[in-house]
Amino acid sequence: SPPCRPAPLDKRSPQSLPAMSCTWALNPLALTLLLVVALGAYVWDDMDTTTALADDGQCETTVANGSSCALNALQLRGQIVTGSDDTESSIQARSGGSCKGYGCVSYIPDHSCQCNAKCHHFGDCCSDYEAQCATPGRGQGSCAFYGCVGYVTEHVCQCNDKCKSYGDCCSDYLAQCAATAHGHGTCTSYGCVGYAPENMCQCNDKCLHYGDCCFDYSAVCASQDTSPHTIFGHPSASAKYPAHPGFTLMLVEEFDSPIDLDADPIWTWSDGGLVEGKQRFVQESIKFEDGKMIIEMSSTPPLHAQSCSHAEVDIIPSNKTATSGEIRTKHNMFRYGRYEVRMKAPRVQPSNPYVDGNFIATMFVFRDGKFKHWREIDFEITGDSSGSVSTNVITGENVSKFSEEMDNSKTYNATFNVRADFHTYAFEWLPDRITWFVDGEVIREEKLGDVPIPELPGKIIMNLWEFETTALFGGKEIWNDLLPMHSEYDWFRFYKWDGDAQYPCADMGDQCLTEDDKYLSSNNPCDGIPQVGTVFGNAPCTAACYVP
Repeated sequence: SPPCRPAPLDKRSPQSLPAMSCTWALNPLALTLLLVVALGAYVWDDMDTTTALADDGQCETTVANGSSCALNALQLRGQIVTGSDDTESSIQARSGGSCKGYGCVSYIPDHSCQCNAKCHHFGDCCSDYEAQCATPGRGQGSCAFYGCVGYVTEHVCQCNDKCKSYGDCCSDYLAQCAATAHGHGTCTSYGCVGYAPENMCQCNDKCLHYGDCCFDYSAVCASQDTSPHTIFGHPSASAKYPAHPGFTLMLVEEFDSPIDLDADPIWTWSDGGLVEGKQRFVQESIKFEDGKMIIEMSSTPPLHAQSCSHAEVDIIPSNKTATSGEIRTKHNMFRYGRYEVRMKAPRVQPSNPYVDGNFIATMFVFRDGKFKHWREIDFEITGDSSGSVSTNVITGENVSKFSEEMDNSKTYNATFNVRADFHTYAFEWLPDRITWFVDGEVIREEKLGDVPIPELPGKIIMNLWEFETTALFGGKEIWNDLLPMHSEYDWFRFYKWDGDAQYPCADMGDQCLTEDDKYLSSNNPCDGIPQVGTVFGNAPCTAACYVP
């Protein structure tokens, strides 16, 4: 064959060197073999892509739609190659291509630009794609229109649980489909119908019993549900409690009458005392007066407290010279839901709510015992300013004490005086996010991926305590504190998230608890709950129940 020779120089080209032109004479058999190998690699690459797409449910493989996977593979291959050099101007310059003309359809190789949800990723959208196809409510391009269904080739965007991986979700996917209890499916799309085995979640009046309701069941269908449900605790017979879509009111405490914390099936008291606090928690510091629960922090010594604390699973130092109270639910069985309390923080000095000092008044959920899985979501109102409210998410594994590395904390500075009047503090805990509210206004939201979202049930706890003399938390001006101090609770409510099929136990008993839920979960020596487990291999201490 002749040697390579320079090609004629194209003077229009910016290149300074001439291209080379070569002519090769190949044996016909060799040429055929090369073509077969290249075609095999091409087909094999497409088969791998097609198989992966089918396995992930991103194309249809029925006889009627046999080419769907191949078309998706073609788009993945062809658009990546051609899309990298595309600019917005070049896309708009394509002649004869518009979504108005083509329609909002899946990938079509013959079209000069595309009108499906993947076109942004590959840079080949028609210039009018957003206006014609991407706006929810136009009849196409929304999960509100399509419903939360599996992969459908003809849809310009998708509404299934794999669409985020492939970047082809409809813009309203998160709102319509992603916050469900079972991956996808809503009563908005299914309708309020009887049991449907093919649906991923249910929208009938038995779904609360079986724990398989769609997340929006309460908002969409509950008004049609006439079956009664029990509100536990001590609700008011005359009160009309607010509804929260997606949640069912399950526990109410109005504190209109005293709660017997030794005999109540849900609530009890703590015999604990924080290492960093001055107080020992005692039952007598939890009082019920004038339709409120009052936790009193005083200089009264803990007369009947024993050195072993069941709540702390530890020996409490004898230097606790003051007392306060901590009320808590008996078992680790409260998980996803809405937690609300109306409370007033204590005054550092009784005559002036603007004097700053040191205290921590709380409402939180905490997993007990902490040595395996420390999980905590809380509100802490502190004494450092008249509007100081702290919110926290705390997670730890196999730890014996708190460390800052476990905590994700933020402070909210209220415009009102937290000590002067009652205000409502609430948080919604869901599998993928936590949202905190003050008087109905969102003050903080954390999503899964930004912070660890606790996944294990815990106990509802309310307490009041003062830091020891270093005052590292709760307010620096600890010298201003005048005891006794009182935090006041007007009411508490727990709304169960309708998507949680396990917790709390159906009758507020303990039958739904796992062995891990029962780990070292005694609250005081009188609650009858055994201390099951060890503290890093060591048996827990025990105390005797004091009966006056």
